[in-house]
Amino acid sequence: MTEPSESYLALSQQPSILLTEPIRPLIVLDLHGTLCSAVREQETRRTTGCYKRPKLDTLMQYLMRYYEVAIWSSGRPESVEFLSEIFKPNLHKIKLTWNRKNFNLSREDYRENVLTLKDLNQIWAHIVDEKVYYPRVFNATNTILLDDSFKKCVLQPHNCVIVREFEHTDKMYKAYGDNEIDFLIPYLERARHQSNIANWMRRNPYVGVHPAETTALNSFDAKYIGLNQAKPATKEMRADIAHTEEVDTRTNKKEHRHVTDTNVTSIDRPAVPPQGGPSTDVNDHNTTNTQFPIISPAMPIAEPNNAASNTVTRMEFPIVAPSMPNADSQLPNGPKYSQPQDFEDLFQKIFSKPISFS
Repeated sequence: MTEPSESYLALSQQPSILLTEPIRPLIVLDLHGTLCSAVREQETRRTTGCYKRPKLDTLMQYLMRYYEVAIWSSGRPESVEFLSEIFKPNLHKIKLTWNRKNFNLSREDYRENVLTLKDLNQIWAHIVDEKVYYPRVFNATNTILLDDSFKKCVLQPHNCVIVREFEHTDKMYKAYGDNEIDFLIPYLERARHQSNIANWMRRNPYVGVHPAETTALNSFDAKYIGLNQAKPATKEMRADIAHTEEVDTRTNKKEHRHVTDTNVTSIDRPAVPPQGGPSTDVNDHNTTNTQFPIISPAMPIAEPNNAASNTVTRMEFPIVAPSMPNADSQLPNGPKYSQPQDFEDLFQKIFSKPISFS
């Protein structure tokens, strides 16, 4: 079965109401491509290290406080065991960790790179049978599946948060950094105030903003974890190079509208955003309790000549923040964000060759 069941679709149609007391939902986390980027040997494909997604520690602090956390990856047991190290020192708090053996694959499919479908019904039944979170019971009204591929989530499509794939060698990450967690935490905070998460997410799907569209929240700080804690010696990897003024090719420091320190990283925020969402003042490092910063460039984007090299030039755009409705006036559904442009079409027009974000 590759389509949602009728009972699931019926449940997702039941209206959600705004709760005065938020619930503690279950969130099922993917690993490679979602929360980290694995480093593998070319010949054996054995996982030898990984880069943690920027601000992953902030996300985990939030999830451990307000969610029940489970792991479900399509990787093999030894790979999942290794990649789970990114959750330390909170790894012992994760009560459920599933891997490729939990997909009921044939021996041939287990060895091959076949598409795996994550059926949340299996996890919900397992929790009841094994009393994992006893006496808690989970279903489509109180569960979120976090992944980077919608193809794996087709059985419960309205419970899925699909984030942009994180790959530490990706050309776009080297040029613009990553900002996914800055938009993910406020969305998860709103979700846990809903009585029916499937219904609320069906009407309010998660939408991030591409790093090329905003320079205020981006971060290059992807921490490396390896067997010997030594970073791989390869010039193709951007994540292990500090983004400092010394390696910045610009000489006029007055152009650093988002930088007042030597390290170019995104602004630290509390794990739980204030009501109305976090926002960043582009002139300094102070956060204000205003609107979510959805920022768009006002002029065409030119690809940096050295985007694939070790030295990265940050792009500077005039900041234009579109007006958004007041969050309080939109309860229980919250603010209505404007949909981002079709970035693939945008970059096809600008760059000499198409760049796919799939």
